Amino acid sequence: MNDVSRATASGIDDLLLAVELDPSCPETYEAISDQLMVKGYGAEAARWRSWSLLQPSSSNLNQAIAELRELSLGRPSLLDKTEQILNQAQQLYSEGLLQQAKDLLESLAFTNSLPAAICNRVGMLEAQLGDHWRAESWYRTSLLQQAAQPQVWFAITRLLLNQSSWDEAIETVEQGLIFSPKHPWGLKLRMQALQLSKGWRTLALLDSKNELPQLDQRHGPLTAGRSFQCEKIKLELSLQEKLRLRHLLINQPACWWALNFRQADLLLWAKKQELLPKNLTLKVIASPDPICLQADLNKLFDLTISVGSTYGLGNEIAPGLLMLARGPHRALPRALAPWLNNESIPLLAPIGLLNKPPARKMVFGAGGWELWWPNSSDE
Repeated sequence: MNDVSRATASGIDDLLLAVELDPSCPETYEAISDQLMVKGYGAEAARWRSWSLLQPSSSNLNQAIAELRELSLGRPSLLDKTEQILNQAQQLYSEGLLQQAKDLLESLAFTNSLPAAICNRVGMLEAQLGDHWRAESWYRTSLLQQAAQPQVWFAITRLLLNQSSWDEAIETVEQGLIFSPKHPWGLKLRMQALQLSKGWRTLALLDSKNELPQLDQRHGPLTAGRSFQCEKIKLELSLQEKLRLRHLLINQPACWWALNFRQADLLLWAKKQELLPKNLTLKVIASPDPICLQADLNKLFDLTISVGSTYGLGNEIAPGLLMLARGPHRALPRALAPWLNNESIPLLAPIGLLNKPPARKMVFGAGGWELWWPNSSDE
């Protein structure tokens, strides 16, 4: 042990005794933090300094004291052990033993309260092992710890593109671009996702603003042969049908969600039929052609538009109507499960997408759409 380490150990021992005698003294926590910085333990120093502002629980404090006493005796601290495990995992990875490296890092992640950096490593290995679902779960766990990680958002985007989930890929890459708007990988992934989802109108506008990387010429010029005109819904309701739908819809809470809508033709038709509640607020979620949809929605007066994310739906108030614009053979995002299982929420979806959702009955079906209404609601 060199002179600096010996002095540090002695100082820490005295300070640990002081903090045991008086755990409420912030100056002691700061002094311990300073001693740890001398030895180069930056993360632990930050931990103890934070406790000078907010006193830790007795169990956390006792564990930290025990770790530092090991350090003062020259034994490997938990930080050293973590570094050893990381090095061991890296060695396994370099030898091509991905499963063993993943298992080692996964155990380390749970032992250390799921730190973002280790979660990212586990997610990367899960992706290389071919388990996209678990890889995405680990990446999202990392983002819960630290949202401002654009490359993690982009890694999830790549996973979604590999699974042909174009709409969710667009939504995810946009989240990453919030933190790094000019990131080359993010811009390329956004372009790919929009191309695959046929979001031509959004792509054309981005291209006109020189906000796209070099285009994939296999898709041809963005405006060549593309029609940006919305297909009009040609559906005439009988007076009885119109009265029934108006009774159902205009009495719903005036906050509706629109998931994966490319165009606003359905809402424009509903407005013409006077089926929309007053002061409607529409939350647009994961649109595959967001600029096209925004332009169409601007034709709806007295409509408040907000942009939502499937990742933040857990804290939202239940919508008056959940509208889903997905193909009948496409899986729904897992984040929607609580809302689909909420038996009080009406659902509007293309024919065939929903197979008898729980506790609801179909009250209207025409024009390629089905309206499923809660059994418990009065019609």
